Amino acid sequence: MHLIGKVLKEPKKDIIIASQNILIRAGYFVLDDKLISLPLGNMLIKNIMEKFLQLFNSTQEVDMGISVKKILNSKFFSEFIKAEFNSHKSIPNSFYYNNNETNDSYNTSKGLISSRYEKMLHIINISDTFQQIELSDYLLSNYNIKTMKALHNGSEQIYTPFVLGDDKYLLCNDCDYNSRKDLAIFDKNIRREHDIREIERVHTPACKTIEEVANYLNVPTSRTAKAVFYTVDNKLVFAVIRGDLDINEMLLMQVLGVDKLETATEEQIIKVGAVPGYASPVNISEKCIIIIDDSIAQSSNLVAGANELEYHLKNVNFDRDFNCDYIANIAVAREGDRCVCGGELKEITGVPLVDIDIIENDKHRYINTMGKPRQLIVSVNSFHLHKIIAMIAENNHDEHGLIIPESIAPFDGILISLLKTDKDRIDEINQIIDKSGKKFIVDDRKLKPGIKFIEADIRGYPIRLIISDKLLSNNEIEIKYRGAERSVIKISELKRFLK
Repeated sequence: MHLIGKVLKEPKKDIIIASQNILIRAGYFVLDDKLISLPLGNMLIKNIMEKFLQLFNSTQEVDMGISVKKILNSKFFSEFIKAEFNSHKSIPNSFYYNNNETNDSYNTSKGLISSRYEKMLHIINISDTFQQIELSDYLLSNYNIKTMKALHNGSEQIYTPFVLGDDKYLLCNDCDYNSRKDLAIFDKNIRREHDIREIERVHTPACKTIEEVANYLNVPTSRTAKAVFYTVDNKLVFAVIRGDLDINEMLLMQVLGVDKLETATEEQIIKVGAVPGYASPVNISEKCIIIIDDSIAQSSNLVAGANELEYHLKNVNFDRDFNCDYIANIAVAREGDRCVCGGELKEITGVPLVDIDIIENDKHRYINTMGKPRQLIVSVNSFHLHKIIAMIAENNHDEHGLIIPESIAPFDGILISLLKTDKDRIDEINQIIDKSGKKFIVDDRKLKPGIKFIEADIRGYPIRLIISDKLLSNNEIEIKYRGAERSVIKISELKRFLK
């Protein structure tokens, strides 16, 4: 069989991670602006998916058609769960779907770790209790991938630390806090003065930035309020945060229940009565969505914009001088910030492998055997298949090529023929292989033996069998397990060696 996807003679110079270069060289994938899965890559993806589905006993596929992020909190998904799983007879249950998700910040030099489109597998479990499967142990014991867990509001992300990963995490060694950086919380060192002073309008000529205002009024930036404007569905979002902090757009989107923010234009800002560079939610004239960071709600006597060119307000206080629609943590955490326990947060990079979300919706109920309504628990396990393959390659290769775990290898092995005569003997060997239950690919190309051996090692076939005229004359065959020494055995013993 001619296998589509040739082994490349040389590494691709634009891929900077050795293990990812091997995946591309070995003919599993083609990576340019887009990622193309070749037959070996597709078989590897299929085998990994099957293992995860077996782990969760998930056999039914439901094509949701859109990103899991859009589905989980959608009315459609909620109605689907209510309609399908409303009786004790329908639970526990599980279904799955897979899709491609877009990575807007992709970096092809990192191979599958940062490809533009990512293959995802989502397994949805429906039960009245949360069924914990130790995926970290599974990834370590089966694929040699060491992992950590990042937690946030009941959700969990299993990731592997990797210096060239795209994702950042913040950890505290004092209390074992571990979070995605874009979802992390931290101690903001909020100081609230007991003396609530009268608001005061002050002239601040040519002071449009927080730093300029703070320097001019001789106050720290932590005593100022910063305004940042967005739009969502043509509505203006007025976000306010302490001047020494930055808006975390991921947290902001979570609070608003959206997956996209647009930067507001000056025209949109002016329309609600705010003045760019001098804005605050004090005395704005038009309705908009106001969301403030908890650092604003818990601070007092802040400096904020007066919504008037070259003027600011001193001693601005939430609740007395303005109100809001939401109070939440919407601040970016950074390395060096203090954990809520008092320890110092450290940043590491990593590669996300599995996202676990637990959905407890009061509307998701079923009728138990006693005829009583009970709460359903919906857990969603989202597997980053391309990233998992990337880290399998990273943790299972040597100077010769991939060492694919046998349980997920596209083929159990390769049969390399060096025969010049009596080529019918290949069928004899194939019959023995078939009876053993193994799946081998045959390489009978007219190439130098060394080239065939090199290509077999690069591709990571678990077992390599070699037949030649000399070996067959003695009814012998050479067998070599990937990473081990080769042995010559009798053909009559082959079936025993393959079990």
